[in-house]
Amino acid sequence: MLRFAQAILFALSILPVALPAQPIADLFQQNVRTSEPISAAEQAKRFQLPSGWSIQLVASEPQIQKPLNMAFDADGRLWVTTSIEYPYAAAAGQGRDRISILADTNQDGSFDSVTTFADGLNIPMGLYPYKNGVIVYSIPEILYLEDSDLDGSADQRHVLFGGMGEPRDTHGMQNAFRRGYDGWLYVCHGFSNTTHLTAKDGSTITLESGNTYRFRPDANRVEQFTWGQVNPFGSCFTPDGDLITSDCHTKPLTMLIRGAYYPSFGKPDDGLGFAPSMMDHLHESTGLAGAAILADDRFPDSLRNRLLVGNVVTSRINQDRLEFNGATAVAAEMQDFLMCNDPWFRPVDIQLGPDGAVYVADFYNRIIGHYEVPLEHPGRDRTRGRIWRITYDGVTSPSPQLSSAALPQLLDALGHPNLKVRMAAMDQITDRIGNDAIMSLQQLTTLSTNPAQLACAQWCLFRLEQEDVDSLVASLANSQPEPLRLHSLRTLAEIPAWTETVSIEVTKTLQNDTARAQALAAEAIGLHPSISHAKSLVERLISGRDFDPALRHTIRIALRNQLRDASTANQIVQQTWSAKELSVLSDVAVAVPNSAAASVCLQALLSEAPLHDQDRQRLVAHVAQYLSGDELNAAVSALRKFSSDDIDFQLVLLERLVKSDQTHPEVSAWALDVIRRALADHFRNDNVWETDNPTLWRFENRNSTDGRVLSMFSSLAGGETSTGTIESTKFACPGEIRFWLCGHRNVPDKPASDRNYVALIDSQGTFIRQAFPPRSDTARQVTWDTSDLTGQMVSLRIVDGETASAFAWLAIGELDESLPALPTADFAKVNLRLVAAVTLADSMKDLDEPLQNDLQTLFRSLRIATPLRHRLAGILSRQFGNSPIANILLDIAADDSVVEQWRNTLQDAVSEPTSYPQIQPLASEFAKTLPARLQQRLAVSLSSFMEGQRLLLELIQQGNIAAATLNDPTVRSQIQASSAREIREAAQQIIDQLPTTDDQLLAQVARWQNQASSTTEQADADLGKQIFTKNCAICHQFLGEGALIGPQLDGVKNRGIERLTEDILLPNRNVDAAFRVTLVTLHDGRVLSGVFRRVEGASAVYANQKGEEFQVLQSDIDEQQLLPQSLMPANFHEVLKRREFVDLIQYLQTSK
Repeated sequence: MLRFAQAILFALSILPVALPAQPIADLFQQNVRTSEPISAAEQAKRFQLPSGWSIQLVASEPQIQKPLNMAFDADGRLWVTTSIEYPYAAAAGQGRDRISILADTNQDGSFDSVTTFADGLNIPMGLYPYKNGVIVYSIPEILYLEDSDLDGSADQRHVLFGGMGEPRDTHGMQNAFRRGYDGWLYVCHGFSNTTHLTAKDGSTITLESGNTYRFRPDANRVEQFTWGQVNPFGSCFTPDGDLITSDCHTKPLTMLIRGAYYPSFGKPDDGLGFAPSMMDHLHESTGLAGAAILADDRFPDSLRNRLLVGNVVTSRINQDRLEFNGATAVAAEMQDFLMCNDPWFRPVDIQLGPDGAVYVADFYNRIIGHYEVPLEHPGRDRTRGRIWRITYDGVTSPSPQLSSAALPQLLDALGHPNLKVRMAAMDQITDRIGNDAIMSLQQLTTLSTNPAQLACAQWCLFRLEQEDVDSLVASLANSQPEPLRLHSLRTLAEIPAWTETVSIEVTKTLQNDTARAQALAAEAIGLHPSISHAKSLVERLISGRDFDPALRHTIRIALRNQLRDASTANQIVQQTWSAKELSVLSDVAVAVPNSAAASVCLQALLSEAPLHDQDRQRLVAHVAQYLSGDELNAAVSALRKFSSDDIDFQLVLLERLVKSDQTHPEVSAWALDVIRRALADHFRNDNVWETDNPTLWRFENRNSTDGRVLSMFSSLAGGETSTGTIESTKFACPGEIRFWLCGHRNVPDKPASDRNYVALIDSQGTFIRQAFPPRSDTARQVTWDTSDLTGQMVSLRIVDGETASAFAWLAIGELDESLPALPTADFAKVNLRLVAAVTLADSMKDLDEPLQNDLQTLFRSLRIATPLRHRLAGILSRQFGNSPIANILLDIAADDSVVEQWRNTLQDAVSEPTSYPQIQPLASEFAKTLPARLQQRLAVSLSSFMEGQRLLLELIQQGNIAAATLNDPTVRSQIQASSAREIREAAQQIIDQLPTTDDQLLAQVARWQNQASSTTEQADADLGKQIFTKNCAICHQFLGEGALIGPQLDGVKNRGIERLTEDILLPNRNVDAAFRVTLVTLHDGRVLSGVFRRVEGASAVYANQKGEEFQVLQSDIDEQQLLPQSLMPANFHEVLKRREFVDLIQYLQTSK
């Protein structure tokens, strides 16, 4: 046993200390701390804690390596996984990491020895002291390291879970091994890795990136517990049995709901939506690690059940107060628990000890970011690490020695005020004493009045397979303390087979108890599917009473689980349900991938269930995906008949059906008919009326002076301060014009304005008749004698130009038949219908010639949005089957900046078969008209296949496209992957002759960084938000807005302005491995690039630079190469103006 050469355990009074000369904000925003390391003794002086708390050094280098995870054994010894290898895994058999044990050998309450239990490990993370050894993860296995001869070091190595593979990422892996009340080990699975685990009983799970799971200590079974989170690292159990994890990039703390899905990068929920969070604040960081709860009854009430989480970015320990709103846990933000003025302090794990003290593993380092700073950065420290002990006056006492304690002492320890002691006593009773403890435990359950002791005794009996079901059911009575009821429900949930009595009593709890008890009753019912339980869950959801987010979500998970069970699902389908019940059932059925759930969705669609449009879309998608054969045929017929009067619903419905079955004849014919109808609506409006604000004008009913109710085209729905104009096509003026008009011209007590009006305009634009709204909500008829204008070409113009906050609208209706007919639907609705129709057409393989002609007409229209025109370009290219080059040119021509003549020319070219000699001259002329932005896009597309690469080099050599396009990382990587040597060499020759822009760009980066740093006061965060929405939100989420294709940016301000500038303007400098571009070479020679997202069936899913996902059949892939570059465009220094960049930085510096 290694003794300390000097006393390292000392208590310190925490006093204010002088701050470093450098501004504190700068120090803690540096990804690479510029301060120098200090000794542990000096560091101890830098901590600041609340009154009553003090801190002690437990161990430091060289006695320990850098600490990762901690765990206490039954005697209060502290086991620590430590590493010098991190962040690079060692070669197999070459690991130098170890597990150290810190012990208090003389029982004076202080640790005085450090021993090595195991060495030769490879970045060990999670650990749990178990029997005569420890269960630990060490790359690439979960091991049980046993001390069979009891000499204090491991001599036997047992593989519990092997074949887990080398991790893609080492900063999470398998961590936070926590033994639950039920005896299982609960584990956090870290970011970016894919892990397969198979237990002895054959149970198997596959984990992709952040998740939690559990396994029996003997590896006899493994189960996934929750899905999602980004990189959960650290967890703790509460006295009531809830599991709380810490995480980065989502929320610092999360109380897990069994079976729930949580947000992660690019991973969808199960169909129920993500589980509710317990906090909205982020503690100003995206790097949180270690979760602990002050679960010791010796703490004052004001401190008890406080939550602590390590903030490795800000070098603090944050603090939250655990509260409940019904069943929903809330982490109420409090003042930080600990601050340290040494920026090297990195609290990666926090544990409440059995002695009542808080222990902190300090990864003491200049650098903590795994991706923010290159892994090979020489500033990464490999040798320093500390463990700290934080105590509160009057709370701590030496840890009980339980490993050799007799049963009576262990039974007493089940009621100890410290949760860790209670849990350790449970483990000793079930793992060491075993069946000899059963009788004493049974007696204890009848004699004890301590709810915590009673719950632990019940759990021990459950672990020993001797649970007293009658006693557990009796504990559900409202007269029992809530903590005992909660534990009884958790225990009952784990019992495989229920009696009718158990089912009845748990169902009673679901219907009438506290919200937390109802939630656990639902969870228990969810693990025991039956038709009666399904009915009870539906009834509870319909009641709608006293719902909080967690309770509702838990009940929906339980109902989902009923539908996952084949027998129960079939009974649900056969059951007769009301429309309201079908609404509830179908809302959950979309989370269950089977035909029974799809049948429930179909029943809801065909019923009078109250469904929103979005709900109907989800149900249709489920029906289309999971019904087949005769069931799908029947569904198609029924849905067509049911939706015959709703073209918008039919468009959504058909888009899902077509994706599911391209060959269904009725679906194809139906789809073509609906697309034609939708296009006809558009052309009718587009040819007759034009507007500058399509969202302003909508139909609404208004009373008229003759007592009728008229359908009026109104500007009120778009907002009274909004303005806009609609104007008809020209028409031959009749002898008389009549219409009905209502609306206002400013607030009643102010003079009437002339900004709202209806005008008749001649071919020269001159007003020849004008009418103003009557300043009334009731419509009045307007009649113009136009006999003097008969036959002249005129148009109607309707203007809402009044910007007042009220009484600022007008509406028109009942136009004479001799006048242009008003639109058949709202402009906005028709536009949405048009997009849906084009989307549906894009889903179909074959379109008939009339529809192709309609789509060509639409493509030439000047009044459609660029994204829609791009989609049309893709449809037309696919339908005409032209050369890839012609199709690429047409897609580029869809951009608004391309003149109409070129758009029409290229469309004509695509509509006829075109050979390379024919398209090359056209491409040359077209390319030289393009701005740099479109030339770059053209280069990216052409460089993805050999013929395009040849054309690109020809265009560059001709001077029709800039040679600098070859500097684009995507273009360069795709050409370098070309199978044609002459293409690679020709491109390289051009690249070698290009002037270097690196120095110029770096100078620009420096200037913009200085500008962003020095003009923060003048920067406009609101304008920055607009820049973010336009340029960044397609891939990044910030403050809850945007997509999660790339990293989430909440807390990004802690990177500092300098690093933010680099990340935006030099995106390929430091690329997170999970967001690097994959170069995909297909068997046909095409080269695609994107960020890998996930696998769906036989396809791999990637995301491109537009934030759009695309699928590739895995069987079509010849080779994949992970490139050291980002998906993020590298030209933001050209896209953004300097002022826009400064505003963007200001917005990214804001917090929620």
